[in-house]
Amino acid sequence: MDYPTVCLEYREDRNHRVRSLMLDVRDITVFSPDETTDINREDPPSIPIFRLTYEQFGVQKNWEFVAGKDSFATIVFNTDHHTLVFLRQFCPTTYYTLIPKTLGRVDTNKYPPSLGITIELCGDLLLPNAPLLEMARTELMRDAGYDAPIKNFEIVQSYRCVTDAPATQTLLYVEVTNDMFVPIEELSGKLIEIVEMNLEETKNYISNIEVNSTSSLVHAVLWFLTNKQDRYC
Repeated sequence: MDYPTVCLEYREDRNHRVRSLMLDVRDITVFSPDETTDINREDPPSIPIFRLTYEQFGVQKNWEFVAGKDSFATIVFNTDHHTLVFLRQFCPTTYYTLIPKTLGRVDTNKYPPSLGITIELCGDLLLPNAPLLEMARTELMRDAGYDAPIKNFEIVQSYRCVTDAPATQTLLYVEVTNDMFVPIEELSGKLIEIVEMNLEETKNYISNIEVNSTSSLVHAVLWFLTNKQDRYC
């Protein structure tokens, strides 16, 4: 059995095991803002809420927002398979957007955890003073299983997330090959599936009316199709 076949069979088996654990979500409860920002909590929230006040054209205004955290995301292309590599996982915030906005226990029979399954880029929050490329390389290895050299990474651009959680995200691009894949044996608390889509599958996915992915993934795919696709057609 050749190397790519072994890797694919391993990945399919691991994804199956991860999916069963990923969907084992229960006792979902939505709390009020007052409950989640209680200063007496032993585990106070890591994202503080701020209010910015200002005067614009003689009118006093204010805007409330949470302090977003800067991050990075990498679009990964396997040059042997001609596929884009994504991650699939349960995202609590995505799940929340698809359930009634009421407090208390959520009926997971009516609103199954599968609603919160997203397809994402490989990425993470930026650590202060940490080398960006080294962080991207480590995250790719840890979550997607590809041990790519730093020289393969390309910084594409940084852009602002101008929502109620303002932050900056940096997009990177990396090319990987089958021989860079290292099986991830441990099924830890970070339950992630590795998903590869060919270009046609990727185009169809981002063309859906509703996409369970961030806008940065759609942007990254469009960037790839504009700047890199012709090299592999």
